[in-house]
This record gives sequence, C-alpha cells and structure tokens, in this order.
Amino acid sequence: FKTPMPAPINLTSDADIVLTVRRHGGKQLAPSLTGSWHLEKLGDTALKDGTPSPTLELHDDGSVAGTTICNQINSTMTVAGQTIQFAPVATTRRACLDTTTAQRERAFLVGLENTRNWQIAPTGDVLVLSDDQNQPLMVFHRQSHLPVK
Repeated sequence: FKTPMPAPINLTSDADIVLTVRRHGGKQLAPSLTGSWHLEKLGDTALKDGTPSPTLELHDDGSVAGTTICNQINSTMTVAGQTIQFAPVATTRRACLDTTTAQRERAFLVGLENTRNWQIAPTGDVLVLSDDQNQPLMVFHRQSHLPVK
C-alpha cells in the first residue's frame, strides 16, 4: 500500500491521524483515467461558487475513494475501453449542514450510479463521466497538486 501524496504527521498533537492509502500494483487501468479529480460541473450546474465540491481518486487497481463534501466514499470501478461502471458506493454517514450541499451530495452519488462512459480531454486534465446515452453527468478537473501515476 502507498499514500497518494506525502502525509506529514504531527506526533505532538492529540488530534486524530487520518491517512488514505491505496493498493499498489495489480491490474492496470488506462493511465490517463487514474488520478485525483475535483468536480467542476454536476449535470448542468457549474460548481465554481467557491464552495467545496466532491472529489474522486481513481486508482490503477480499480479502487475508488473520494469525498461528497460531507462524507468520505469508497467503491470500485470496472473499466473496458471507454466504458466505466462504479460498484455501489459506500459512504460515511455525516449529515450535510445545508440544503445545497445535501442536494449536491445526492446528485453526485446518483451521477456515479448512472455513469457508463468516460472521456479524457486531449490535455489530460478534464474527465467527463456520461450516462448510457453519452449525456454528460459530471465534469472533473485533475488535481494537479497530487502526483499522478
């Protein structure tokens, strides 16, 4: 297992330590799909209002992690060519404190459930997840501050 980025730990603090680790090695997926992604558009709604937005970490072994803003998520994905399907998503159960965030969380989880296709922009920094009719559900931007393998 490896961490997706260096994680400095303050051993003098009483705060909880949370590290994200992922399996290293195993079945390799398309290298352009793997990495850390930040949601920029959910359906027809651009999420550029300065509020936090969901994230996905897609790993080369098919594991998926991320956040819905309020909750952590874990899943797996099956990729064949340009098709992709996410297994049922496990989430923590923290309540979202405002209505907009709760609605975005629900729409994000439904979007993952309905995703059937993916496409990466030629620049490699934009990921579009689409439904079975190839209608865009979500648009992500690669998080450049995290290493991509």
